[in-house]
Amino acid sequence: MKATYESKDQNYTDEQTIYWFDVVGDGSFIHGGKFGVVEGYNAGIVDDEGAPIEGMFYQHTIRVALDGAVTDEMREA
Repeated sequence: MKATYESKDQNYTDEQTIYWFDVVGDGSFIHGGKFGVVEGYNAGIVDDEGAPIEGMFYQHTIRVALDGAVTDEMREA
């Protein structure tokens, strides 16, 4: 799996930032998609609609693909 950074959304009211990534799957059972890494309030990983990925059968694989994906450069931009 490969994660490519796309953009970031900041919500100053909730003190939350979401870094959006396009995650490309391996072509077998995980096809990838758009996922966000949330920092601040409700930190975690969300799907393209902003819902937490807990309960998704492939949540561990997505977490591994996005582990360490957010860099200081992204945070400062």
